[in-house]
Amino acid sequence: MLKSLRILAIVLFALGFAQFQATRATAQTVDFYTHYDVTLNSNATDVTNILFLEAQNSLSWAWSTNCGGTGNCSTQMDNPFGNQNAPTTALLLGLTNGGNDVVLMTNTTFPASADIWSNLFPNTDFATFLGDIQLATSGGPFCSPGQTTGCIDPGLNAIVNFGGGDGSSAYFAINAGSFNVWDFSNGSDQGVQIGTGTSSVTSNEVNVPEGGAFLLYLLLAAASCFAAFYINSRKRLTTDASA
Repeated sequence: MLKSLRILAIVLFALGFAQFQATRATAQTVDFYTHYDVTLNSNATDVTNILFLEAQNSLSWAWSTNCGGTGNCSTQMDNPFGNQNAPTTALLLGLTNGGNDVVLMTNTTFPASADIWSNLFPNTDFATFLGDIQLATSGGPFCSPGQTTGCIDPGLNAIVNFGGGDGSSAYFAINAGSFNVWDFSNGSDQGVQIGTGTSSVTSNEVNVPEGGAFLLYLLLAAASCFAAFYINSRKRLTTDASA
């Protein structure tokens, strides 16, 4: 009996290892990556501290355009953080004019030039929100050296709350045409369009090892071995008692 159980354990282990080898290279997951091409108008100041607020992805930061402060150029920004859910909408935020203006990249029907900030975003104070972007993307001038990680959390939360509140109608559809780039200089002025942009999503298949079957068979083998040693111990105890 003991010998049979040992043989069974060896067989189960061999089957588990074979199953592991067969499945580890075939299991795949797909990661989706977003890309944004921003074209600034002539004489537009570069946009810095850019955040990607994607509805099906996490908040990512911080990028900037690279036009040398004179505009009239395009900058491609690639989000390196993949997600298993393909993002469908996004809202991009940033700063310009030396960090004194707020930039929003919105859908092309958002009426940024038709009304002032305080009317478009009645629950979001302009100066406070500008500071939130600074805090979320760099920590300064609000965080002490070495305290950036925990210090920026209020800024990040404010950006997310804006996207789910006042800014919810400004999202643009990814892979569905273009978006507009708006410059807001204060809470009492209308937005000025300083550029346009396009977006896209790419995918990448990634092989993921799957060891579930292997672990299952390994557990079964361990159970068989335990049973074998238990029976053997009982047999010895019975023999000793008889003697």
